[in-house]
Amino acid sequence: MHRPGLPLSIVVHDSDLGISRGHNKIPVIVTSKPSGDTEKVMLTSTGAGRGLFRADVDTRLGDAQPNDNILQVVGGDTIECDYPEQFKSEFKKVPLSDVEITIAANAKFEASSSKVVDKEEETFSERVAREAREEAEGIDQRVSQNRPENQIKPGNPIYFRTIDPDRDLTNQRDEVPVKLVADSGDSVQVMLTETEPHSGVFEGTAKTAELPAGALASDTAIDHSPLMAIDLDPNSYWLAEPDGATPKTLTVDMKDLKEVSRVTLSTPDAENNSPVHAELQGSNDGEFWFRLASHPDVAAATPAAPEFGRMTRRVFKGKSYQFTKWSQVVDLGMNRNPDQTDEVDELVWDLSREQTVATPASNEDGQDDSGPIGVLWSGKLVQHRTGAIRILAKGYVTAIAIDGVLERDVKRGNQSVDLWLEQGTHDLTIFSAVVRGNQIAEALIARADMNSDRVSIGPFSQGDFDLSKAPAALAKDPTQDVQSIALQIVDAKLNKKTAEFGSRIAERQPLVSHWHDVDDTVSWELDVPAAGAYEVWLDCSHPGAGSRLAIEIDGQSFPANVPDTLNWNRFRDSRIATILIKNPGKQTLTLRPTEITNDGLMDLRGGSIRLATRDAVVVGETKWDFRFPATELRYARVVFNQYLGESVAVNHIEIGGDLESETHIPTKQDVLSLANNESLEIAAGDTVTATYTDEFTQNGTGSSQLLTSRMTATYNNALVMPIIYEFTRSDSGQVNEERLELKRIDPNERIVVEIRDYDEDTTNERDEIELEVLVNDGEAMKLIATETEPYSGIFTKEIDTSAVSEEGKLMVKPGARVFLRYYDKQNTFPGHAVPRESIVHVIEPTNAIIRILESRSVPRAEGDLRPREIRATPVADGQDALVALDAPLTIEVIDPDRAKTSGSTVKVALVTTDGSAVIVQCDISSAFTDRRGRRSRREIRDHFALEEGRFVGQVMLQLGGRNSPQIVPKLVHMPRNLIGTVQSIDKNDTEETDASMSARVLNVTGKDTITAAYLDKRRVQGKEEKLTASARLVTDGTLMIADRDYRQPVDSLHVGEKIYFACIDPDQDTSDDRDSISLQISTALGEQETVMLHETQAHSGMFTGSFALTASQSPTPGDFDPSKPEIQCYFGDVITATYNDTTAASQLETLAVTQQIPVVVGTDGLLTAFTKTFNDETLAVETKFRIAESYFELFKSHKLLERSDEQTRDLESGRRVLREVMEDYPDPKYAPRVAY
Repeated sequence: MHRPGLPLSIVVHDSDLGISRGHNKIPVIVTSKPSGDTEKVMLTSTGAGRGLFRADVDTRLGDAQPNDNILQVVGGDTIECDYPEQFKSEFKKVPLSDVEITIAANAKFEASSSKVVDKEEETFSERVAREAREEAEGIDQRVSQNRPENQIKPGNPIYFRTIDPDRDLTNQRDEVPVKLVADSGDSVQVMLTETEPHSGVFEGTAKTAELPAGALASDTAIDHSPLMAIDLDPNSYWLAEPDGATPKTLTVDMKDLKEVSRVTLSTPDAENNSPVHAELQGSNDGEFWFRLASHPDVAAATPAAPEFGRMTRRVFKGKSYQFTKWSQVVDLGMNRNPDQTDEVDELVWDLSREQTVATPASNEDGQDDSGPIGVLWSGKLVQHRTGAIRILAKGYVTAIAIDGVLERDVKRGNQSVDLWLEQGTHDLTIFSAVVRGNQIAEALIARADMNSDRVSIGPFSQGDFDLSKAPAALAKDPTQDVQSIALQIVDAKLNKKTAEFGSRIAERQPLVSHWHDVDDTVSWELDVPAAGAYEVWLDCSHPGAGSRLAIEIDGQSFPANVPDTLNWNRFRDSRIATILIKNPGKQTLTLRPTEITNDGLMDLRGGSIRLATRDAVVVGETKWDFRFPATELRYARVVFNQYLGESVAVNHIEIGGDLESETHIPTKQDVLSLANNESLEIAAGDTVTATYTDEFTQNGTGSSQLLTSRMTATYNNALVMPIIYEFTRSDSGQVNEERLELKRIDPNERIVVEIRDYDEDTTNERDEIELEVLVNDGEAMKLIATETEPYSGIFTKEIDTSAVSEEGKLMVKPGARVFLRYYDKQNTFPGHAVPRESIVHVIEPTNAIIRILESRSVPRAEGDLRPREIRATPVADGQDALVALDAPLTIEVIDPDRAKTSGSTVKVALVTTDGSAVIVQCDISSAFTDRRGRRSRREIRDHFALEEGRFVGQVMLQLGGRNSPQIVPKLVHMPRNLIGTVQSIDKNDTEETDASMSARVLNVTGKDTITAAYLDKRRVQGKEEKLTASARLVTDGTLMIADRDYRQPVDSLHVGEKIYFACIDPDQDTSDDRDSISLQISTALGEQETVMLHETQAHSGMFTGSFALTASQSPTPGDFDPSKPEIQCYFGDVITATYNDTTAASQLETLAVTQQIPVVVGTDGLLTAFTKTFNDETLAVETKFRIAESYFELFKSHKLLERSDEQTRDLESGRRVLREVMEDYPDPKYAPRVAY
C-alpha cells in the first residue's frame, strides 16, 4: 500500500546483474493502472552490497503524464514494476515481480462550527494572508454567533473537512459521504466535494435547524422509530425491542414549556403489544421527573402521625429495619411511644450528634452501637413556589409519603422521589430505619432550579418547615366544586331482555337484581355540568370476581370490572372505572354487561359519577387518556411497567391543554418528514455525531475504519445578577473598582442589574433587551437594559429605590423582595424559553447569632508533609467550645441584615480572661457548613452563604499572655489560607504583617476563657445588643519516655542511668511562669511515687523531668525526695508512668495517658577519671561549660588532622557534658548558652 505524495522506493537485489553487465545502473518501468502513467527509473547500485540497486520515484495525485519523472496516480490504482523489454532480451530468464502496490491513505476527518483550517500545515505567510482575508471579509464579531469548534448553534451550518487521497478517483472533483446523527433522533447524509481535481481534500457543510418536537425511547425495534408515535400518520407506530423486558419508556420533547392537562396514547392492537400498567411522568427541565397520573393508582398512605404541624422527629428503638409494609410504619407512629421526640429543621439521625439516647454499648467489632433505630419524620413541608422537588430518604429501610399518597413504599435501601408541589404546605412523612444506632439515617431535598443544570441535593433547612412564613395555597379551581351526579335506582331506565331483571326495583330499598343476560341494560339521563374525567362509583354486591361490563356515554364505551364483595348480601360503594366526557350537557349513561359470572352480573343499589379532582386515567381498548391538573411541561414520558406480548407499541400520542383545540403534539409540521429533509434538526443540548468511513487504510490488512467527530448543540445560558461596584484606594493612591454580587439593600439605595446573554448580541451596535422588576407579588415593571459595549453580550440597568413613592424610583419597604426577571429565549439548559430570576431583599432587622466552632486538628499519615487537616463543628447553645491549639480558632456569625454584598464583612472582638485581645474581620463564607450530600460548586455554596448571611473568620492561637508578642513568624506546621483578617484591638497599633512571612495571633493559656463579642446593631426588638460566645483551650496530653534530648522515645532502661519524661499538654500552661504537672510512677516490684514535671520554658506547653534509677529489690513506696530525684527499681523490672489529663478534649472524664518500659537485666559500665561536687552552682556550671569547650577544641583539632574516630568521640563527649548541665541544673537561663 502506498500513500500518494510520498516517494515510492524500488529496490532490486540480484548479484548476477552486477557481474554480467559490469555497470552500476539497471532500468525499471513503473506503471499505474488503470490511470495509465508510465515512468522509466534507473536503479543505482547502493554500494552496500554486491547486486543491490535502489531508486525513489515521486508520486502525486493527478492525470497521467508519462515520462515526466513523477508517477501520477488516483484512488483505486495499482502500481506495477517491470524491466524494459530490451533489458529482458539480454537474459535467458528474468523473473517478473508479482507485487501489486495499491493506493491507500489513512484519512483525516474534522467537523467544526467554523470553516476548518489545517493550522498545523499552514505556513506563516499563509496564516498572515488568511487573517488579512478574513479581516477584509468582515468576520462576524457578535458573541452570539461565535462558538468553540466543538459547539454548534442550532441554525448555523456545520463545516467538514476530510483529507483522504485514495478517494480521488476521477479527473473531476470527486465526492465522499458523511453521516450526521443527533441525540434527538434526526439524521442526514451530506456529500463533501473535492476542493479541486486531484487535491484529495474534501470539504462541505450541513444545514441545521431547530427541531419542533422530538421523541426518544428506551429501545426501538428496527424500522419503528419513536418519532412514528408523534407523526401525522396513524398507521406508523413506535415498537419497543421485542425482548419482554420492563420497564419500557417513551419520552416526548415539546422543545418548549407548554401548559398540559391531557395526554392521549393509542396502541395499534388491543390484543398484542398493548399496555397494561403504565405511569405518565412530566418534566420541565429533563432532570426532575414527577408522576402526573398512573394506572393502576398509587396506593394511599394512612397517616402515621396523629397530626401534621411543625416538622417532628420521633426515634424508636427496636428492629424496625425488618418492616416490609406501610401498615407497620403506621402502627409504629400511631401506637408506639417514641424513645425521643424533637422538633427539627434537618431530617437526620446521627448518633454522634445526639445527647439524649441511651449510652452506646460496644459490639463485637469494637464499635459503638446502641442497637437498631427507626426514625419517623412527620410534619408540614413548606413549598414557597409551585415547582418540582426531589426527596431522598437514606437508611437500611426507607419509605416516603406526602399528602396522603404513598410515593415510595417500605423497601430496603435508599429511595428518592420527584414531586410537583403546588405553593403552600404539604403533609410529609418519611421513615428510615438502620440496623445499628451509630449508622446515619437522613432525608435530603433538592429543588428544581432553572438557573443551574446541576441537581444540588442537600439537607432540609429551617425555611422548609417555618410555618409562619408559609405562603397561602393557590386559589382552588372552580370546576372542582362540581357536585357528584347521583345514579339513583328510581331514576334508572331498564332495557329488559329477561322478565325477572329488575324485579325488585319497586321495593322499599330499590335494587337492580337478577342480572343474568348480557342484553339486559340500565341507563340514566344526566345533565353533565362540565367536560372532563369522571369517576364511576357503584353501590353493588357480587360474590367472586370475573363479571365485566361496559359503561357507555358520549358516544364512547369504557370497560369495567365488577368488584368482589364476597357475597350477595354485602354491598360496597366502589370506584369501578374512570370515564371521559368531552361534551357537557344532556348525556345518557348506560351500563351494559359483557361477561356474567356466578349467576349474575351484580346486584345494584345505586351509584354516582364524580368529577376527578386529581389525576385520572381513562383506559379504553386501544386508547389511554391521562388527565391531570394543568401543569407547565416540556417533556412527557410514559413508563410501561406491564404490557401484553413481547413488546409494547404506540401509534399515536396527543398532548394538549384543557381545550380540545389546544394540541401541542403532534405538531403541525410532520416531524417524521423532517427526518427526510436535508437539514439536521437539533435541539439545544444535543450531541451531534459526524462519521466518515475511510474505506482504504494503511494498516496491516487494509481494512476500513470509522472516523468520528462529535459536537454539542448549544445556546448560551443567560444569567441575571444584581451587582454593585465598590471602589478602594491602594497604598499607592490608585483607585480600584471591584464588582460584587448584591443580595440586600436599604431603601433609597441603587440596584444594578447585570444580565449576561451572549445570544442577544445580535447587531454591531449596543443592543437592548427587556427585563421585568416586581416587588413581592406586585405588578411587573418592564425596563430596558443596554449592552455595556458592542459585542460584549453583557447588559446592565440601574434601578433607584425609595421608601416612598417617587417618580422614576422603585418604592420598597423593609422585608420586601425585589424580583429581577429576564426571559431567556434561547439556552442550552433547560433548552426552552425560561425566566431567569434573581432576588434582592430589602433589609429588615434580624437577630444575629455568634458562635465559636469546636476545632480538631487531624494529623496526616507518616511522610505526608501537608498541614494537618482541620475539622470544625458547632456546639450547643450556652456551652463553651473546646478548641485545639494547632487549629485556627473559627468564629461564625449569622446576621442576614449585614450581608448586603459578596464583599460584606463584620468584626468580632476576641478577648481572653488574661487580657489578650484581637479583632477578627469575618468574611462571607460557606466553609465548615454541614451541607451533607451537597455536591455543588464553590461559587454556589458561597451564594448560599450570602443568602443566609453567614460570616466566618479565623485566627491562629499561640500559648502566651497579654504581654506576649502578637505578630509571630509563620512556621511550616502553621495552617495557611485562613478566612478573614486579624487586626490589633489597639487603633494606634500600625504594625502590619507580611501575609507570607508572619501572622497576628491570639495569645492564650490553659486557664483562659476566650470570649467572642459581636455588636448586633439591628435587632427585631429595635435595640442593639452585644452578643457573645466563649471557648476554652483543651488538648489531649501526650507522654513519652525519651532519650536525653527529649526527642526520640526509648524502648528500655538500665539501672544506674536516668529515666527522662516528656509530656506535651498545652492547656496546662496556665501562667507566665514555668508551670508544673504531676506524674504517677509505679514499678512491678512495688515502687509508687508522684513526681513533678516542669515546663521547659514559659508558654512552651512541654513538661520534662529526669530521675535517677537506683537499684532496689524491695522499693519503699512514697519516699520520693525532690532534692534527690530517684526511682527505685531492679533488673527485669517494669516501670509504668501515668499522666492524668483532667482537661482532655477527647472525653469528658479524666484521660489517663500511660507508658510502660522494661528495665534491662545488667548495665553498661562507665569509667571516669574523677568526680567533684561543687557547693556553688555558678562555679559548677561554669566548670562544666569549660570542660565542654575543651572537648569541642579537641574536636576541631582532630577534624583538621582528619582523625574521624577521635573527632566523633570528642564531639559526643562535649554534648554529654552539656546534657548533664541541663539535667543537673534545669534553669532556663542556661538554655541559650547550651543551644549556642
